[in-house]
Amino acid sequence: MSQIDIDKIKPGDLFIIPPHGPGRVVSIEREAAKVVLIFPAGHQLDLSPEELQQDARLPVEKKQANAARAHLQKLDVKPDQTPFEEGFKDRMEVVSSGDLEKMAMLLRKLATRSDPASPGEQRFRQNLEDQVLVELAEVLGLNRALLAQELKQAVSTRNPIKPDEQPQEQKPIAVPCETTASSTPPKVACYRHPESPATDTCPRCLKAMCDVCAMPSASGFLCPECNRSRQQRSLIIKIAGFFLISGLLLGGGIFFLSHYEPPFDYGDKAAKVHQLSKRLEKDPCDRVKMLKLAELLLEAGDHQRAVEDSKRFLSECGEFNRLLWVTYEANKRMGEYDAAIAEVSALISAHPFDKDFRWWRAEAYARKRDWKNALADYRQALGLQPRLHSIPYEMARAAKETGKPCDGIMPIEQLVYHHPSAGQDANLLHRLETLYRMPACRGMAGIGFAALPLGEDEAAIEVKLPGEQVGRFRVQLGSPYTLLSEALAKRIELGQGQAFLIWDGNEVHEGKLLRLERMQVEEALAEKVDVVIVKELPEGEDGRLGLSFLSRFALRIDPDSNTLELSPKLGE
Repeated sequence: MSQIDIDKIKPGDLFIIPPHGPGRVVSIEREAAKVVLIFPAGHQLDLSPEELQQDARLPVEKKQANAARAHLQKLDVKPDQTPFEEGFKDRMEVVSSGDLEKMAMLLRKLATRSDPASPGEQRFRQNLEDQVLVELAEVLGLNRALLAQELKQAVSTRNPIKPDEQPQEQKPIAVPCETTASSTPPKVACYRHPESPATDTCPRCLKAMCDVCAMPSASGFLCPECNRSRQQRSLIIKIAGFFLISGLLLGGGIFFLSHYEPPFDYGDKAAKVHQLSKRLEKDPCDRVKMLKLAELLLEAGDHQRAVEDSKRFLSECGEFNRLLWVTYEANKRMGEYDAAIAEVSALISAHPFDKDFRWWRAEAYARKRDWKNALADYRQALGLQPRLHSIPYEMARAAKETGKPCDGIMPIEQLVYHHPSAGQDANLLHRLETLYRMPACRGMAGIGFAALPLGEDEAAIEVKLPGEQVGRFRVQLGSPYTLLSEALAKRIELGQGQAFLIWDGNEVHEGKLLRLERMQVEEALAEKVDVVIVKELPEGEDGRLGLSFLSRFALRIDPDSNTLELSPKLGE
């Protein structure tokens, strides 16, 4: 669009901004020269008029919209067999182009796929459908649900190919013989030629017959009628046998083709795979060679063999935890999430303090959409290593999917503290503020002020706790959670909590994770604070103030007085 005048833009206007899609204006900040748009996926974007003029376009004309709608209604669209991972780059180019017709064609192809989609493809497909249908509904003045129904009907009305009908076996037609029951006198005439004497009797129907009528067969001489009946039965048996053998051959061929798997193509890795396989045949329990082979199979994409060969090794040669890394990844790539969870759970049992295995399992739970267990494992991973960069986002998402969005506050605050560059992301800060202002999260944002001494030599700080209890705490910024001693927990009469491992910046503690209703230091007050109850703390200390309390405030360290200043994070 050309020469966008911010004075003429009003809430509700629709602009198309690839690759985000159709964004509707929700607010205009004229003093700051900024337009706020919201998109079908739910995210917001702040743009200046210059950025809007450069990146956006108006919805298409009605002619183009009708052409795009026609693509959604097509019936003769072949199923898309391209794996999502391989075609992602090309598909993102279509979305980034913002061409509505191309996007409609891509959506129609994706909707035709019959195999189950991965979570990533499902999100991509849903986002693409939202973009196309929102713009079509806007331009054509139609209901979005109607357009979605048209797409669904176009997919469902594709005519399936019927299997060929098998020929039915013909049943033999019994041809009865005429029977005669008469005594044979010494001289009897042929039943067909009365002028000729009979020389033999048909063994089947007992008719007298002359030499001309006697027909040779394997069971003796037969009359013409019985011989003809024998030939008919023989022909029927041969025909039935032909169809039976043909059916068996056809069925065997179909079974073979349906179950036959061509040899896996290892490409330039084939020689190395063959070499390692032969060496393992000579020494089946060589751990180094087994690990190299499993990693090579995983890299080549033969995930099934990687799992099968590894299971053979583990059953015959004993435990080998490093090999479980490979089987976990192979099962995850094949969509066998329960098997992947079992593999990484064994690794966690052997290495309970390793944070990587925790988020590995959380990732498998998330792909399985088991958000409750995913949230618990993401939280434990951050408890063991609070500096993880991408896990806070995943934990916040799991908290939202579980119906506990407030649990997403702490990981994002932890990310901002350990990675200050993240604190420059306006959208991230907006997301954090939105969480704080949700009704369910009220009171979690700290209020009031405090100046806390830093250093082990400084006097302990008095902290007000539930039940009118007061504890003596020291500041420990390296700890992701606030620590409480068991003695203080008993005075407050806290519950048992759940088992939790916490790294306080120096060592790992085993404790119990639970939530306090409130904590107050001087005038600084925060509610719903997660704490970990631990057994051992230095004498004279009831606890350590960690980021679960401190990050609720705006923090500033005064180097002159060596104090940590706390102030409200949000404005009224």
